[in-house]
Order: sequence, then structure tokens, then C-alpha cells
Amino acid sequence: MRSRYTAFALGKVTYLMDTVHPDSPHFNADRKAWTAELSDTCNSVSFLGLVILGSGVDSAQQGWVHFRAQLQGSDGVDLSFAERSTFAKHKNRWTYLTGEIETP
Repeated sequence: MRSRYTAFALGKVTYLMDTVHPDSPHFNADRKAWTAELSDTCNSVSFLGLVILGSGVDSAQQGWVHFRAQLQGSDGVDLSFAERSTFAKHKNRWTYLTGEIETP
């Protein structure tokens, strides 16, 4: 999770795409369109901080990370959120599968 957050902050779009599980609803086979979408996000958001609230492994192939990300939009709006992300192994590497945003 820390590496993906850092990749968002640094605009490392290829890394972000390569660390999404192919079964994820966030996966996009059209890498050109996906690159543009992720680049827009990286360029329009300030990434101000990440706090890992917990993590665990459910099985040898699946685990989770609970985190809070502090973000700010280019218009100054607070975009911070908390999420419990699910990660799954793909080709022996942990990849982002999905996440549940916490509601206040």
C-alpha cells in the first residue's frame, strides 16, 4: 500500500497499473486510456500523508490493508478517505484487488 501511495504521489503510472490485479474492477486493458486517467488523478491531487491503521493476511493468496490517506484536490478541497483494501497475489506478487471506502 505504501508503494502504491508513493507511486500516486510521484506520478508513477506504469507502476500503478502493474500493481493492479487483472480481476480488479479498477483494471483497464486499454493501457493508453488508463494511463491518461491515472495521470489526471496524479496531477490534480496533492498527496499529503498516509497512515496504515492495520494489515493482515487472510490466506497465502490474499491479504488486506486498512489505511487513511490525506489528499487535497487542486481546488483545495479535502479528498481524504479511509479504506480497507484487499490485495491478492498474481504471478507471485501482491497486487491491489479492491477496496471498501469507509463512510464517516
